[in-house]
Amino acid sequence: MTPAALVLRVAAGFTFDGVTVLAQRPRTEGGAGPAAPLAPVDLSCDDLAVHLDYGIGAVRGLDTVEAGGQPEDVLVMEYARENRLLVPAADLDRVWRYGSSDARVALDGLKGGNWIARRAELEREIGRTAKSLVRQAKRRARTKAPVIAPPAGPMRRMAARFPYEETAGQRRAISAVMDELASGRPMDHLVCADVGYGKTEVALRAAAAVAFTGRQVAVLAPTSVLARQHLEVFRRRLAGLGLRIEPLTGGMAASAAKTVREGLADGSVAIAVGTHALLSKTVRFADLALVVVDEEQRFGTVQKRALARLSAGVHCLALSATPVPRTLQGALAGLRGVSVIDTPPVRRRPVRTRAAPYDPSVLRSALMREKARGGQSFCVAPRIADLPALEAEVRALVPGLSIAVAHGRLPVAELDQVMVDVAEGTVDVLVSTPIIETGIDIPRANTIVIRRPDLFGLGQLHQLRGRVGRGGAQAYAYLLTDPDTPLGERTERRLGSLEAIESLGGGFALSLLDLDQRGAGDLLGTDQSGHLRLVGTELYQHLLARALAGAEMDDAPELRLGVPQTIPAAYLPEEDLRIGLHRRLSRLRDETAAEPLREEIEDRFGPLPEEVELLLATAALRARCRRLGVAALAAGPSGVSLTLNDTPCRAVREAALERLWTGQVRRTDDRLVFALSAEGPSEILNNARTVLDQLPPVGTA
Repeated sequence: MTPAALVLRVAAGFTFDGVTVLAQRPRTEGGAGPAAPLAPVDLSCDDLAVHLDYGIGAVRGLDTVEAGGQPEDVLVMEYARENRLLVPAADLDRVWRYGSSDARVALDGLKGGNWIARRAELEREIGRTAKSLVRQAKRRARTKAPVIAPPAGPMRRMAARFPYEETAGQRRAISAVMDELASGRPMDHLVCADVGYGKTEVALRAAAAVAFTGRQVAVLAPTSVLARQHLEVFRRRLAGLGLRIEPLTGGMAASAAKTVREGLADGSVAIAVGTHALLSKTVRFADLALVVVDEEQRFGTVQKRALARLSAGVHCLALSATPVPRTLQGALAGLRGVSVIDTPPVRRRPVRTRAAPYDPSVLRSALMREKARGGQSFCVAPRIADLPALEAEVRALVPGLSIAVAHGRLPVAELDQVMVDVAEGTVDVLVSTPIIETGIDIPRANTIVIRRPDLFGLGQLHQLRGRVGRGGAQAYAYLLTDPDTPLGERTERRLGSLEAIESLGGGFALSLLDLDQRGAGDLLGTDQSGHLRLVGTELYQHLLARALAGAEMDDAPELRLGVPQTIPAAYLPEEDLRIGLHRRLSRLRDETAAEPLREEIEDRFGPLPEEVELLLATAALRARCRRLGVAALAAGPSGVSLTLNDTPCRAVREAALERLWTGQVRRTDDRLVFALSAEGPSEILNNARTVLDQLPPVGTA
């Protein structure tokens, strides 16, 4: 029997005429939209954290104490002069991660400190920032931009040329961008996706939509290598559709550049793909409607100012695998739209990453192994001055392999020829500077060796790692440090992050880590220290979101239920996981979310012990108390007491309860006390629920 294979796009497998056809199981899209882009960062022992009432302290672990005769977990935080604060697990919604323990910051003092004054000033500053953001959003809403409504036929033909099936993340991003282009307001959108996840396809669809309406598009890339690759992709995908697509880079011949500038001025060039040369004051567009910027963080301050002038009043689309903190924070704060493509392409595998001191045998075996399986390798050094020694070393270690060298000072024609040779597979090893960091797509390249990784930034290393493994084969990244140069603690952490976050989609996680470590800076100005450094990413994001919503900081209801409030170490031995679970429970705002969380815990850690069941029930009650305007709820073997928030309808609601519970309720100061006996924790909680069931909703007249 001779097997045959063919590629079919089918929704499900089927059997026909005795032949069974198997189809790949569709990916789960996980609901209607993407997850929130900035979920709370895990809090670990020895991290720094901010307590809303006490300021910055160091997390020292989780302890169990006795409160009201029942065990209760508490977070142990250390402050200045080794003073310690025990935070009940239920109050962990008042504790926000500041950063890792190597952040250079002084701990606050529990006595005589000025934290409350600092927090009040910070909240005022964040309030002013929020008002500025709201004004900016209103101005943007009033600003008009071309409504992009492209003809359906050409768009279908262009989309049909995409050789892959769009991932769920791509479909969401394309839909969001198209909606903004059609809104009549200037689009300012960030597409954040890991290397190789298909950001360029989103840009292609947007550019085609604009160009098919007769308007112009400028596509900017930080390097001529990346610009050349974008040009080839755009020309290939849009060939025969009546659009003139031209390059404009600093290395072009003067006559060719003059011809392109004339085409932009008279409107005959629909799409210009280039570098910062497109930002020159000599460049004039007849009808520019869209500016696409790839890896915006690679442009300098002067170029960004020119970019702001170019993009004023037109649609803007930014693409990045690892946006810098300010860009990311701006997107998450609502300054711009954001789409996260978090669905990996089919057949894409994580790049196995190893950090180790340099060893010639490791370098030789990595390059020879890649050659033996028919692939190509990159060897990257941080500086041009390092290349001659690295090239000589590689040639000596693997004399039978074809080797080429690339860096930014090569003549443009020579650099282009090197990259063509690499793309065609005639080069086994490319020795280069980080010029290959963005954009180049060599499917046969599956090994990258990076010398002196301590001299690169976190995002840079991740971008370099993303140059390999784009063809489906298992790829490897070797971060080879100098054995004679000891690494600092922060550097070891950075390289360790790359080893730990090697999963698909890790670029966004690394961006959040970078935001967490470095801060975002002033969102509206040029100050790069910013208020975020005062309180850390988590709390800043929370305060800003509340200020934008016009909401005050809410106080959690006080619950004293006389039931255990602990996660047994025998059930969940890892202390960091117990802290994380307590944080999620303390932040529960909707009682209906308790059951899905229960199912998740059981799925991850096994059947729930009684203590965890009681924790979930307590968290659901606390969320219900928030919704019902209950300030305090206490329950025990002999009854339930209730204190309502001071609202205009408080007296009416209390009177309604007194009528319903005639003979079983009495007033004590500002509390209503209900005589309800209970045996054991379950009955205590049931009594509390029964009282809440009878409480009229807030706003009852």
